[in-house]
Amino acid sequence: MGIKKTYSKSKPECKVTFTVSAENVPDKAKVFLAGDFNNWEEQSLRMTKKGNEYSKSLTLPAGSSYQFKYNIDGEYWINDDAADEYPQNGFGSDNSQINL
Repeated sequence: MGIKKTYSKSKPECKVTFTVSAENVPDKAKVFLAGDFNNWEEQSLRMTKKGNEYSKSLTLPAGSSYQFKYNIDGEYWINDDAADEYPQNGFGSDNSQINL
């Protein structure tokens, strides 16, 4: 798993690429990205599989923090081990968080 941040030189924004290794999910799984940036809609941001990883890029405003998780097949959630922080959520577990 991983997170790549590319800050714009001309705008207060950052392109963030989220990746999940295919080794961390079942074969032929559907992987979705959900978080503060899409009101936690579980299946609106499907990640694309290329080679041995799933990825999704978003352009987000810089200067903010965003909590997120990966949803696997609509059945369970996983965190990103490259997140900046892991705040507690209201469901008895942690979320991943990026700080831009």
